[in-house]
Amino acid sequence: MVQRNYDAVFGPARLRDLTRSIIVGLILYNGFFFTSFLLTPDLAYVSFILRIIVVTLPSQGLILLLRRVSPGTREWLILAGMVNAHFAMVLTVWISDSPLAGYAFAELNLILVFGAFTLGLRLLQSILFLTSCTAVTLLLIGRIDTFPDSLRAALWLQSVTAYVFCLYGSLQIERRRCTNFMEAFRASERASTAEETSQELQELSRTDPLTGLANRRALELEVATWFDDPAPIALAMIDIDHFKLYNDSLGHPEGDDCLRRVSAALRDALGDFDTSLPARIGGEEFAIALKGSATQDADALAERVRHAIETLALPHPGRLDGLKIVTISVGVARPSPGTKTSLSDVLRRADAALYAAKRRGRNTVCIESRGIRAA
Repeated sequence: MVQRNYDAVFGPARLRDLTRSIIVGLILYNGFFFTSFLLTPDLAYVSFILRIIVVTLPSQGLILLLRRVSPGTREWLILAGMVNAHFAMVLTVWISDSPLAGYAFAELNLILVFGAFTLGLRLLQSILFLTSCTAVTLLLIGRIDTFPDSLRAALWLQSVTAYVFCLYGSLQIERRRCTNFMEAFRASERASTAEETSQELQELSRTDPLTGLANRRALELEVATWFDDPAPIALAMIDIDHFKLYNDSLGHPEGDDCLRRVSAALRDALGDFDTSLPARIGGEEFAIALKGSATQDADALAERVRHAIETLALPHPGRLDGLKIVTISVGVARPSPGTKTSLSDVLRRADAALYAAKRRGRNTVCIESRGIRAA
């Protein structure tokens, strides 16, 4: 999973780096034909053919192929290309009769350095590349009879040193690559978790925990933004009638259940109104904010909500007016279109309409539709 995440993040950059490195490597690799001409003049033509046909042309095809394979396959193809480049040089040194052929082994070590550091082969591919190529080089040094023992020993030492140097470098590169990515990955995970937690906390800060409706803060923040829009606004204030007597007679647990059931009925009643925001703003008080075309049906909506709560027929044994079920009173403020107003004015008008509904005997709807004074 981590490797897939790494490839998803750094895969495109890795492809670009490999492409550039291969191009630079081919230029330098073919530039070394000059040293082959000096050190193995008997095979100058063969060296030229090997560099162009066996290494350069396949490497150019490899560049195109890398874009069409998976990241894992890409690393194996790079390994194959590096082994091929090393093989071409080994073959030249092996079959040359030049007394200077031994000095060409320096180029073999440069190929190891290029693969381990410039291409940055992944650790597994790097180990296979370095080990196999060094083993072939050591075997070749031992099989060339024209080398004096002192030269053979020096070349062996150089090859082993280059192997250890490159292997250690590959281990360091891989360790840093993995460490840096894991640190970045963990930081990203922490940031993502923190963002999710922040969103959850923000949601909780705007949600009433008992009913799941928006709370007063959420209502005020949302409706305050509506005043930047010319669309009409309406606000309904709702109060459960004689709720204190309900709690006194049945207890607070039943009171909480009553609030939840009233909230659910309120949500159901608003099912057809997309631009509405129901909220519990405190105790037994609720509010519904309406925007746009929904305000035209504010009167009908208020009556629908009142009727929905009445239809629940929740027993209210504490009422003294003889009704004996839970009901609500609703006050609606609907500013005249085009008038300048503010959230505090609309809240005040809706609250005044609510108290007018209570004075009329409760279980009723009162509409305040007069123009609002300029804010």
